[in-house]
Amino acid sequence: MKKIRAEDIRGLPFGTKIVVTYPQNKHGGPSSYIGVKVATQIVYENGLEDDIQTIENQLANHICCVFIL
Repeated sequence: MKKIRAEDIRGLPFGTKIVVTYPQNKHGGPSSYIGVKVATQIVYENGLEDDIQTIENQLANHICCVFIL
């Protein structure tokens, strides 16, 4: 897996499979979500979605890490 930076997430090709990891979630432990980049969103396997801007902000503020699968 390759870790990516906030400034690199917009440049990922559509269909890129990624893992978004939150080291400390609200329950005190780590959590990870597998998703795919689609247009300006990340769509996760559990049906949830995030805007690319949201992920960029979280990466820039060290809230999460993103890895390419």
